[in-house]
Amino acid sequence: MVMISNRQLQGQPTLPYTDNIIWAGQDVFPTLTFVDRLQVPVVPTSLKFEIDDLTNAVSMFGPYTFPPAGGNIPTVPIGSPAFATTMLIQIPPGIMQMTYPFQGSQIVQIKWQATALDSITSQPFTIAKVDIISLCEIATVSGF
Repeated sequence: MVMISNRQLQGQPTLPYTDNIIWAGQDVFPTLTFVDRLQVPVVPTSLKFEIDDLTNAVSMFGPYTFPPAGGNIPTVPIGSPAFATTMLIQIPPGIMQMTYPFQGSQIVQIKWQATALDSITSQPFTIAKVDIISLCEIATVSGF
């Protein structure tokens, strides 16, 4: 069965990524799972990310490198667990803000890059992942 989305009905192309819609000022909880070329779970040795507003070509946050032991860094409002094969990261609402709220929405890219050791060769390799988010502003009369 072929799924027909609203984008197809409107004559727009189907996106090559999941179209996540997030409200501005909302926490985002991405889950990252790390596997090697044989799909064996691995623990990363380094992890960094950055958040960019693609609509306005503006950097929103980062690049930021996570501490391997986990925890918070006082100057950065992002909490992370210790490195594991699966990690749940919390990106706080202060970072997920519209660059220009009057636009109504913007496309946001979260770029992840991790390094891990291959389960067979024990050689380091790089894992890259990109999350695309439609960040939307809620229009209200009161501004709340």
